[in-house]
Amino acid sequence: MSNLIQAVHKTQEYFLMSLSKDIYEENGVTAFAPGIGDPNINFAMQTSKIEGDLDKIIQNVEKFYDGFHLSWGWMINPSRDQAALKAALEKRGYKLTGSYPVFTFSLKPPLPLDDIKKFDVKEVGKKELKDWILPQQDAFQATEADALNYLNMHEIALQKKANFRHFVAYNDGVPVSAGTLSLSAHGARIDDIGTEPDFQRKGLGTALTLYAMRVAKELGYPWVCLEASDKGVLLYKSMGFKQIYQNEIYGRNEA
Repeated sequence: MSNLIQAVHKTQEYFLMSLSKDIYEENGVTAFAPGIGDPNINFAMQTSKIEGDLDKIIQNVEKFYDGFHLSWGWMINPSRDQAALKAALEKRGYKLTGSYPVFTFSLKPPLPLDDIKKFDVKEVGKKELKDWILPQQDAFQATEADALNYLNMHEIALQKKANFRHFVAYNDGVPVSAGTLSLSAHGARIDDIGTEPDFQRKGLGTALTLYAMRVAKELGYPWVCLEASDKGVLLYKSMGFKQIYQNEIYGRNEA
């Protein structure tokens, strides 16, 4: 396991930890519960050496999420050897439900910033987060309730002094694209890049990503990382991001 992979994984832990209302942490496993129903943000993962019976550990995580009535997934990544954990999950009826590439970009060379100049991109504070959430809701097809909950999670994270930066791209004063940069002792991470459907494929996602990268670079971070959706893979590869590993998500087999 490289030091870079471990650092990138820690940036994800920081992001989820900052957003979570409740956290279960025991026997080398951490389960994050931000408090919304989207299973793509409620994750359990191995965060240190697992000690104890794997079947019992998995049951305890199940009880944690069941207590909040949340859909969730178990994230497997190459930060540690988790072959035994995968076998234990499969024995309990879990299956691979998704796999997402994780990318990094070196911030040491100069950044191509011309794309930023094409759009009205701004960093917004807590008072303007309502502008930030609007493109997120439509881009990720979230319900109004989940969007408001996610907005609240970020507001609370800022109150807790989480080092989050929020960016919005405007079209004639209307927010049409948004993104988040989280900055930790382990590295810089980009999340939540989302654009209103009518404004997609116009370069806004590239501009938002570059804007966040420029901020991280100015703060002295040597690289930035992100996890890509299927739609985002081609964009990030075209920008020069390099894939370093693949996250595997295991979910309950309801069949």
